[in-house]
Amino acid sequence: MKGASLTTNVENTLLSSLGTAHDVLKRIPGLKTGDGTVEVFGKGTPIIYINGRKIRDLSELEELNSRDIAKIELITNPGAEYDAEVKSVLRIKTVRRTGEGWGGNVRSMLQKGRLWSNNQQLALNYRKNNLDIFGSFYYNKQKRKTGQEDLQTVYMDKLLEIDGDSESPYSTENIQGEGGANYQLNENNSLGVRYTYNYYSNDSHVYSLFRVRENNLDFDKFDFTNAMDGSGETHKVNAYYNGVWGRQLNVDFNVDWLYSDNDTRQNIMENSMNEEDRTVHSVSGSRNNLYACKLVFSHPVFAGILQFGTEISLTNRHSHYVNEEQIMNDAFDKITSCNQAGFVSYDLPVGKTSLNAGLRYEHVSFNYYEDGVKQEGQCKEYNNLFPSLSFSFPVGKAQFALGYSARIQRPGYFMLRSDVQYANRYTYERGNPLLQPEISHDLSFQGGYKFVQLSAFYSYTKDAIVSVARPDDSDNRITVFGMENISSWQNFGATLSLSPKIGIWEPIWNLQFMRQILMGTHRGNLKHFNRPALAADWNNQFSLPGQFILSIDASCTNSYHSGYNRMKL
Repeated sequence: MKGASLTTNVENTLLSSLGTAHDVLKRIPGLKTGDGTVEVFGKGTPIIYINGRKIRDLSELEELNSRDIAKIELITNPGAEYDAEVKSVLRIKTVRRTGEGWGGNVRSMLQKGRLWSNNQQLALNYRKNNLDIFGSFYYNKQKRKTGQEDLQTVYMDKLLEIDGDSESPYSTENIQGEGGANYQLNENNSLGVRYTYNYYSNDSHVYSLFRVRENNLDFDKFDFTNAMDGSGETHKVNAYYNGVWGRQLNVDFNVDWLYSDNDTRQNIMENSMNEEDRTVHSVSGSRNNLYACKLVFSHPVFAGILQFGTEISLTNRHSHYVNEEQIMNDAFDKITSCNQAGFVSYDLPVGKTSLNAGLRYEHVSFNYYEDGVKQEGQCKEYNNLFPSLSFSFPVGKAQFALGYSARIQRPGYFMLRSDVQYANRYTYERGNPLLQPEISHDLSFQGGYKFVQLSAFYSYTKDAIVSVARPDDSDNRITVFGMENISSWQNFGATLSLSPKIGIWEPIWNLQFMRQILMGTHRGNLKHFNRPALAADWNNQFSLPGQFILSIDASCTNSYHSGYNRMKL
């Protein structure tokens, strides 16, 4: 631990031989990774920086070789310099390569689950004097087959039970090319630019059998097939400058542009034993533009470091949903937003302790259009202040940190759309343009001694956004799922991590506990949704002769409440 962050050294350790950055993150205490996902326990999805550059696509973690990583820093109480929507931050620093001339690497991976998957990568770079030119090509083909069981109980004038078993084979294909250059102006100043193009396609088929009962009597049985295929492309450009002005003023400047375009085609067929058969064809998609820049200054002031800066982002999104049979209404939405922020923080070391205080101001304007017509009642403007405070201190050879921060979570574009989408004849899914942001107040605690790490958190969230199921207005047999605001939501938890080194064996034990405090109305009565989440991970690495590495991992979890849902993974 250093201050309120946990730093893991990767260079010249066993971690550098694991394969990719994603493989390394599996071994970081407090992190949980899955297929294309990274989560910090109790803090959700972190934002990730590689050498100070914010990544906007987690596929970059698969492209970054573990051998090229110097260290990884996990921040669970981010300061004022980070977006107020961010509850955790991962900062990855790569190894600085030396020497001149051509260099490169080739990597290939073959994976077998129920189906085969593979990826390949070729990376090249050329260094001469202070110039570094680089490029890479990445191909990824993933095939998966998942199973799911659903039981949906609808309480109306009659008791309706819908029991379903599904199997879903799907495949995704990802092709990415990247190129750019870095230039070292002098010892204290550098700049660079990077362009990335990504194309993806996916294909899935969901096969389900639903059994329907009314008042405990068989009512219907229907086969459900959902064939979906989609494709899209993304263009990203990042430019940066990092330097020192004068003797002590550090400057960090980043500019980003992103464009993405995607479409998904969906064909649903339902063959019913008792009611009419049904076919539903739909097309949905979006087109997005993002412009963003961030400027950060830091300078010694008295005994500490003063940091201040600004951040601006502009987004423009067009989305559409078209249903050929007009069972659902077509929707054409446009959303534009502007986020302007200013921040200041001060880090003061006092002996072996450290105090950091910060304040961030954000102004967000949000405009919403339906079929080209501006919806004044759904356009928003927000002005918020977000304080943060952290204090780190030693006790003997142990290191501890306490933190507080105010955070905001604004509803995503997909949540704010106006359309209702078809899942099956008994289930719809809707957007909600009236959603308000949720604001949370987070307390955190961290402690570390040798190979033992302990963290705990408490969060109080106002206007929390949760998933809610309600009957359809026209037919109460149909359940409509959507996101809504509730008055408040409390959450607390803790993680204990042990990572000793025992000869050739390097185990990592993670024990996690989390519980929410939430009540809701169910069938007219108040009900507690407080079932805690318990999880355990046991990761093991063995250094074998001949530079071979053997990894054996295991994990388990219980069923728990998340919002109004009971989850079992």
